[in-house]
This record gives sequence, C-alpha cells and structure tokens, in this order.
Amino acid sequence: MTQINLLPWRAIQRKQREKNFYIALGICAALIVSVVTLINFHIGSLINNQNQRNNYLQEEINKSTKVMGEVNKLDKEKEKILTYIEIIQQLQVSRPLTVQIFSNIAQSLPDGMYLESMERKSHTITLTGLAESDSKISTFIRHLDDSSLFEKTQLKGVEKIKKDQAIIYKQFTLDTTEKWLDSDLKEENKGSLKK
Repeated sequence: MTQINLLPWRAIQRKQREKNFYIALGICAALIVSVVTLINFHIGSLINNQNQRNNYLQEEINKSTKVMGEVNKLDKEKEKILTYIEIIQQLQVSRPLTVQIFSNIAQSLPDGMYLESMERKSHTITLTGLAESDSKISTFIRHLDDSSLFEKTQLKGVEKIKKDQAIIYKQFTLDTTEKWLDSDLKEENKGSLKK
C-alpha cells in the first residue's frame, strides 16, 4: 500500500522559513543597532576628546596671553628704567662740565668787567654783565670762542649805563653755546663711574 502523507509539510516548511527569516532579520537589526550605537559612542568619544583638547589649548592660550601681558609690562618698566639710567648717566656726564663752565667763564673775564646774571637753557648760556668798554666785551667774546667749551658766541645787545654819576659802563647781553663733546666727556666720566 502506498503511503499518503497528509501532513501539510509545505506549510510547515514555509512557517520554518518565515521563522528563520524573522530570526535573521532580528539578528541583522540587532547588529545594525549595535553598530550604530558603537559608531555613535566612538564619534561622541572623539568629540569629547577634541573638546578636551580645545579646552586645554584655550587654557594655554589664556596663560600665554597673561604671560605676554606681563612681558609687555616688564618691557615698559625696562624702558622706563633704561630711560632713568640714561638720564642719570647724562647727569653724571654733565656734572663736571658745569664746574668747568663756571671756571672757564671766570678765567675768560678780563679786568674791568663783571657778570650780573647767567642763564643756562639746554646747551645755550645767556650772560648779562657790565664792562668798562667795548674792547673788554670783544676780548671776552674772543676768549669764550677760543675756549674748548664754547662756540658760536653772539652779542645780543650793548647799552650805556651811568653808575656812581661819573663812571659809564656798557651793559651787554650775549649768548654762547656749549661745545657738547659727548664722546670725550662720556668716556671720561664712564671711566670715573666704573672706579
């Protein structure tokens, strides 16, 4: 006798294939979700690391900016100090020059002449005084020009003045310029400053 299979094997096979398909579909969906989650986590980690680097760099930039500000302040202070040092050195250089100027003017004055005032502005000296004659004034001017400290002596004016009813004086005003021998004086005084 022949056997007849009455079981619906094709329906069972179809259900098994559908079940296998849904299992494979679920596994694929789970794999896709896990891969997307891993990629998302990795990208988030990269972004977090980059943000940390950016924050670190920003902190270092801020520190550098502070340091640069302090360096600029120190540079300004240094410039001020160097300016003060230069002024002090110029004063040290010109200190003996003032004594030499007074000495040289006193030695250049001829008899019969005296000074009433002396004014020094920068390198120009204005002298006002009385002389017995014009020749005394010209002798004084010649002595100043021959001096190693003065040059460009110019007479600004001469007036006759009576003093003590009988004696007539010539009141004069003249300008002279200091010969500013920077190199000689500075070297001379630097040597004395180092000692």
